[in-house]
Amino acid sequence: MIFNPSPYPESIRQSSLALQTTISANDQILGLKSLLDFEPWRGDLWERIGRAYLNYGGYPAAVEAFQKAERFEGLTNAGRIAQADAYLQNNDHETARRLLRTFPLNEAGLFEMMQVVALQRKIGDVYGAEATLLAAHQLEPENAEVNFQLGLMLSTTQPDSALQFLIAAENLDGNDDLLRDALITMIENSAESTALEKYQMIGQVFSNFGEWDVAAQAFQSALANDPGSALSWIYLAEAKQQLGLDAFIEVSTALKLDGENEIINGLSGLYYRRMGKYELSMYYLKRAADKNPSTNVWLIEQSRTQEEMGQLEAAYLLLLRAAQISPEDWATWKSLAVFSFTNNYEVDTTGLAAARKALVLYPSSPVLMDLLGAGLMLTGDYDSAERFFLEANEIDPHQSAILIHLGQLKVLQGKITEARVILKQAVDYAPDDRLRDLALQLLNETAGK
Repeated sequence: MIFNPSPYPESIRQSSLALQTTISANDQILGLKSLLDFEPWRGDLWERIGRAYLNYGGYPAAVEAFQKAERFEGLTNAGRIAQADAYLQNNDHETARRLLRTFPLNEAGLFEMMQVVALQRKIGDVYGAEATLLAAHQLEPENAEVNFQLGLMLSTTQPDSALQFLIAAENLDGNDDLLRDALITMIENSAESTALEKYQMIGQVFSNFGEWDVAAQAFQSALANDPGSALSWIYLAEAKQQLGLDAFIEVSTALKLDGENEIINGLSGLYYRRMGKYELSMYYLKRAADKNPSTNVWLIEQSRTQEEMGQLEAAYLLLLRAAQISPEDWATWKSLAVFSFTNNYEVDTTGLAAARKALVLYPSSPVLMDLLGAGLMLTGDYDSAERFFLEANEIDPHQSAILIHLGQLKVLQGKITEARVILKQAVDYAPDDRLRDLALQLLNETAGK
């Protein structure tokens, strides 16, 4: 008797073996396609290929794969989360919102719940995130991150209820701890404020920390209490634009309600600059500056608009004027130094002097130490640059931007082995894709040296 030792074709067997070791998303897709040609009813394989497409950036294909997985066998919890992410990445926010709100929280663990919250925050679904966090709080009521996140969500709709969760969120890291303290202080000190004022102040706290989804919800709560508040409209416009959403109606409404207001003109100028409408940007920024000649912020923003227009001399002169208005403001000198180093404009003279002045005014700042180091590296003073990079790294050892500069310096010094170690750390600590990609690019460039 003759037995076939394997019911699978050899190509299928090889694909199955390869999937056990491969790490490339593209290779995974090719292998899974081969298996699915042979077993197209396998929902688990459709889920796996959906995740591979998602990791590879093939979002429409990922959506289709998850739909097939759902039809054949249903999705695991991890698959449901990945499916919602695929819809989100494919710009179908409504479907993503629906999937996340119907996620079976009663079957989920804390890690999965927090993944759901992260996606809900990405699409600005504060109410959905709040509901998910309430379920997470029932599961782990002492968890600091759950209490913190729940406190953030509730601050935008029920500030007084948020306090108990914010107070319970102890031992947070870095900016989260600062944000928690700022929110607690703001809520406690606003007891005598109107609801409009309270939500505006809470929204501004979130804006200062770059938490734009909850900032937008806070400003929407402000408008619910006073739809005629021009400042709430322009603050909401800023938050929405930071989230990548259209804000034309909000800007237009704010200007219609109070077109003479300094803040409304200034933020309208920022809106139009981001839209690439530079003449309108300059028009509104100049109006804002005219309303308050003693402040330098609108001069700095005019300079940034001129810089984007390629008018470097005009941008430079505006920054010099801003420094004359506020010579003791380290942030103004920082702006001048960044402009100089970014555009290689008067680096040896104005740029380095501005960076040193900023550091004198704020001597404990690792960001300013790093900035001065970057300027010194540009001028070829590698020893001095290294001293400032190392000092900045000692204060903030997990800051990817500092590590990238230090890695660049090691490359210029010819110390490739040291550079690679430092750049690998920069990849590991990178807080976002932009810095991670930059560190990886520099790391790859050192491979053949």
